[in-house]
Amino acid sequence: MADLPLKGWDFEYVQLEPDRRGRPIFRPAVPIRLSADQPNPVLALVDSGCEHCLCAAWIADSLGIDLANASDTLELGIGGRTVTAAFVEVDLQLHRYGRDDEFVTWKTDVGFIEPWDAQFFMILGQTGFFDEFAVTMSRRLLTVVIENPEDLHLRRS
Repeated sequence: MADLPLKGWDFEYVQLEPDRRGRPIFRPAVPIRLSADQPNPVLALVDSGCEHCLCAAWIADSLGIDLANASDTLELGIGGRTVTAAFVEVDLQLHRYGRDDEFVTWKTDVGFIEPWDAQFFMILGQTGFFDEFAVTMSRRLLTVVIENPEDLHLRRS
């Protein structure tokens, strides 16, 4: 496991297909593993408008995460409909692009949803991601920077 360096890690926005209105679509996304047993990270959408960390239930199934042991469930509005999220505490790993050996790990509750219709298999929200890291997103630079909150605080002092 690696610690985040003083200025954090930069991640380029991901370009989605197809274009809309003749313009490319870009989204802030970072590579996440929900378990050390997960063979490859998934790209998770960094979403400041989402309160929770959410994930497709089939990923929990593939990793042997038992949703019957959920700490609680919550009805949420997502994608224009109401779904039930089953929350389970997991160890998340944020990976540096192209470096499987460089990552940071933290525990958080993730709400698993079935069916999942979103473009990304995971959403990183306010509780469980934005409260763990300092997150800077720039559409202009097509970059999201993830850093330790303490480092951001020191720079601002």
